Amino acid sequence: MSLETDFLNAIDTDGIIAGKTPMGTLTKHYRSGENGFNNWEIISQLAEYNVSRESDSLLQISAKKIKSRIPDHSHIYLLGTSNKEALLFTMATSKFASISCVDIVEQVADDQKSVLQSIFKDAAIDKAVLDYQIDALPKNNAKNSLILYPSSNIGNTIGYHNQHVTENQIIIDQLSLLKQRANMLLLIYDTNINPVTATKTYSGPLHAKFILDSFEAVAKNLDIKGLQKNNLIHNPQWNANCSAVLHQIVVAKTHNLIFKDTLIQLNKGQTLYPGHSYKFSDHKDNKDMNIIAKKAGWEAEGKPLSHNNSTVKMQLYIS
Repeated sequence: MSLETDFLNAIDTDGIIAGKTPMGTLTKHYRSGENGFNNWEIISQLAEYNVSRESDSLLQISAKKIKSRIPDHSHIYLLGTSNKEALLFTMATSKFASISCVDIVEQVADDQKSVLQSIFKDAAIDKAVLDYQIDALPKNNAKNSLILYPSSNIGNTIGYHNQHVTENQIIIDQLSLLKQRANMLLLIYDTNINPVTATKTYSGPLHAKFILDSFEAVAKNLDIKGLQKNNLIHNPQWNANCSAVLHQIVVAKTHNLIFKDTLIQLNKGQTLYPGHSYKFSDHKDNKDMNIIAKKAGWEAEGKPLSHNNSTVKMQLYIS
C-alpha cells in the first residue's frame, strides 16, 4: 500500500471500529529513513526488547544445525536483515555461492553488501532495492536458493483487527511469491502470545518515541499540516483477534490536520493505529507459522529451533 493509504488507514477510526480498515504499517516507511533506521537500531538493543537479541543468539547457535540441510553452492537471499543477522548466518553456514542483500532502503542494502564483500571476497554478492512483501526477488542461476526472513519483518506485515494472523492473505501471498525464486525458506518469528509480556516489550519511552516520530515523519512527508506530536500518547495493547500488539496512539487533545485542503479533526480520546507486531502461537496443536506456510505451499522441514526457552523460534521450510 502507498504511504498516503497507510496514513489514512491509521486515522480512519470509523473504519477500524467496523473492522474493515487494515492496521497501519507507517513504521516501515519511517524506518526507511536514516534517522528512523538509527532509532530502530537503538531500540533493538533495549533490555525490554528481547526479540532482536534472542534472534541474534538463535542465529549464532542454530545456524550450524541448519547448515547440514542447505546444499552446497546455494544462493542466499537476505530479506531486510541487519548486518549482524547477515554476518551471523552467512559465517555460520558458509555453503553459499552467491548472496543477494535485499532491502527497501538502498543505504541498508549497500552497507550490507559492502560488509559481506569485505569478508567473503570470492563470493558473488549483489543487492536489490525493493519491497519484498509485494515485489518478486531478482533471479539467480543457482540450483538451490534459500531465503532468510527475520522476525521483525514478517511480524509487521499489514493485517486486519478482526482477522487472525493465520488468515492473513497478505502474508500467505508474499510467502507464495517467494517460491518463485527459492526452494528453501528460513523464518525467524516470535511466539510470545502472553498479553502482558508481549505488550511490555513495546511499552518503554524509546519505543514511544519511535512510534510517534514515525507518525510525525510520515505526516511531514505527505505535507500534512497541524499534527501536534506532543498531544499524542503511545499506548500499545494486545489484540487476541489478530494475535498482535497494536501500537495505538491516543489523541490527548483535540486538534486539526490539513491534508490536500481537507480538514481532518483528531478528537481527544480518539485512537490511531500506525503499526503493530504480530506474534505466532507455537502450541503443540496450533503452530501458526506452519499453518501460514502450508497455505503458501511451504512444508516444515524438521522441528523449530530455539535457544534457552526463548519465545523466538527458527523454522526451515521447503517447497
